[in-house]
Amino acid sequence: MVDSLGDSSSSCLIDIQIEESLSRETLMSIDSANRKEDCGVFTICAIILTLIAFSGFLWPISTQTIKNSTNLVYENSSKTAAFSIESLNSLNKFLSLEIALNSNNINSTTRLSVNIEVQIEMSNPYHDSTNAKYQIKNYIIKFTSDRFSSQKIPLFKKHLTKYTTFSSKIKITGDIESLTICRAFWKFESREKPTYCTFINIILLIVLIFAFISFIWRTKNTSFSVWHLEQKLSFILLLVTFFIDNPLHSIYVDNYPTFSIFYDVISNEIFTVFIKFFILVLFDSLRFKNRRIGNCFFPPKIAFILFLLIIDMTSSLLDNNFSGLSNLPGSIGSLKEFNMVLATKQTANLVNKANILIIDSKYSTILTVSRVFYALSKLSNFVYTALLALVVVRSFNEIDITERYKFIVYALTAASYFVLSWLNRFVLSRHRFIRDTIVPFMFGRTLQNFLALLMIVFHWPYELITDQQYLEPDQLGGDVGDFYDMSDK
Repeated sequence: MVDSLGDSSSSCLIDIQIEESLSRETLMSIDSANRKEDCGVFTICAIILTLIAFSGFLWPISTQTIKNSTNLVYENSSKTAAFSIESLNSLNKFLSLEIALNSNNINSTTRLSVNIEVQIEMSNPYHDSTNAKYQIKNYIIKFTSDRFSSQKIPLFKKHLTKYTTFSSKIKITGDIESLTICRAFWKFESREKPTYCTFINIILLIVLIFAFISFIWRTKNTSFSVWHLEQKLSFILLLVTFFIDNPLHSIYVDNYPTFSIFYDVISNEIFTVFIKFFILVLFDSLRFKNRRIGNCFFPPKIAFILFLLIIDMTSSLLDNNFSGLSNLPGSIGSLKEFNMVLATKQTANLVNKANILIIDSKYSTILTVSRVFYALSKLSNFVYTALLALVVVRSFNEIDITERYKFIVYALTAASYFVLSWLNRFVLSRHRFIRDTIVPFMFGRTLQNFLALLMIVFHWPYELITDQQYLEPDQLGGDVGDFYDMSDK
């Protein structure tokens, strides 16, 4: 009787384990790790990331600046200056122009209001050329009491996909009596940087390939349907990371510069948006331990993330393809002539919110569309942030005590990634001693790869292998799922 009850109890337990409404518990590395091990992983990652960032200072400067200086020439109640630069190519990636003005008298006033008319002529050896002409009105030039030079005034920025020679003519009107010298600062990337970036991509790609092969090898005898949700998402993240580690970067930049711009924008946006989706799902899925995830779990998230991807990608493509919406509309590639500008999203700050009127309705429409998508992008990302905060709080309140440690690890990983990404974008990429080095690229790309590798490490299929220790020798060749059928034999 006891045996029958025992057999009955064992049979019931097995039925519970394989019941469809429950997820079979297949331990991952994060389920068996402890605080000491994970602290070691985080510490190693932080040390490597720091060393890689500092090693960027050992590489040659990635951004070069050519300075021209000339005396302002007085002509018809205005002062003019002309500059030119040549022998550029697509490997230089972009060209920007800033000017600074010198005054011979800053005792009486430290601010001057001027109008700046800029004409840029772009050409190449094949005699293909175009012009951009625009005017910035009521620009305030600022001088400090101990310097006779004004702040730098951004005038132009363009991706180098077609033209090799650029000539500029600048005409200044307004409070110009004390202005004497105009200095031009042409800034562009060094031709070696695409090669450096390709070298870094290849190193990171080799590490990813090793992780990919190892993960596949560990799970080769396991059906994809048996994987945990976290493992499936980590595997997809690893595949997405392959696209940003482009080993053909320098070839694309040199031979297909326009395609290179689109590829970089699209691959980075896909990675960034998928990370947001990944983190959102990670936290929300913690509430469903040993319970089937409902049919309404994924569709709203996928729909919102796809919308976010389309908005962010369109905004970035407009920003990069027309190459100047973050500076001045005169940077837009094939503009002929126009007087401008109601500032685009960031132009207002650069031109002190000067009132500028665009004559060409075609490009006025482009700028309007760009502003709309930029606003939608900011709004969508704000909604995502609010949604993520809500999911994190809800998950923390509802999760099982056994999932609390996993929650903490995910929270530390996500917070570290977002904070370091912000640091790279708004501090390293803008600091005057760092922005012209390869440090921002190395730090940002390594950070992206480390996140993908961390997710693989945390979700490594631990028990899928160790379960076989408990099988009889003649069962070692069977599928891991056979572990649950032992009582039937």
